[in-house]
Amino acid sequence: MAVAVRRRVPNDHSCLFWAIAYLTEGEVGRAKAKELREVCAQDALRDSDPSRALLLGFNSVEEYANWIRNEFHWGGENEILCLARHYGVEAAVVCCESMQVLCYGSDLPTCSARIYLLYTGQHYDPIVAAANAETPVEHEQKRQKKGDSSLESGALLLAKQHVEEAAKKAKQRRAKKIKCGGCGALLSDAEAFASHCGEVEHGDDFAYDCEEVEVVIEEGDDLPDGTVDLNADHIYSFTNTGKDPLCHDAGLQLLLWQPQPVFFSLQFRS
Repeated sequence: MAVAVRRRVPNDHSCLFWAIAYLTEGEVGRAKAKELREVCAQDALRDSDPSRALLLGFNSVEEYANWIRNEFHWGGENEILCLARHYGVEAAVVCCESMQVLCYGSDLPTCSARIYLLYTGQHYDPIVAAANAETPVEHEQKRQKKGDSSLESGALLLAKQHVEEAAKKAKQRRAKKIKCGGCGALLSDAEAFASHCGEVEHGDDFAYDCEEVEVVIEEGDDLPDGTVDLNADHIYSFTNTGKDPLCHDAGLQLLLWQPQPVFFSLQFRS
């Protein structure tokens, strides 16, 4: 018996396009995401209805087309409807915030199948039918029959699991540590690592190597001395990506102290 299984796509600004492409074509990639953004842009540009721009929330369809082509802009209901029409499917969106399943494109004359999307409130992932989570992708079923609601209960269970995991993660704290490449010991900073190297005997092949790691501290555990809780309310994280200034992203972190004290985590990427 098949169950609802969540597959993962990159957690970026194009996750909706990745997820729909995976379910309809089995293909994911930046080129495909860009292609589907263009599908949405052309769909709006071809529409002769003068009210289309207002329905999209823009002053003109040209403005919308330029907006959706930007890889840093998220897709939403407008794009789900457009791509449901493009692929001839109904898109069942499982919302983690409302714990409801919303269907888009069911009334389209070209609709012949159903796909499922999990929406966390910030990210879209595809949901497929499979024997279990370990089922190879070639044996999963990405498209379901039109109107088939057999996966809904399982999909809502996935949404519930996500909410529970997110709540648990929100209570965790994260701190930066230096991990010794010789013995795996976790040290608070470079000075502590240097002292560690002088005090602890390592193997002959030890090259004084280390790496920065992020340590998860569960609720109730004390934060190690000399570390900064990166999830604290008084820490702000920004990234200069070169394309989208001051946005959240992975990168090199620089912590700046403020008198309050307030921490700013600035991330720079070339």
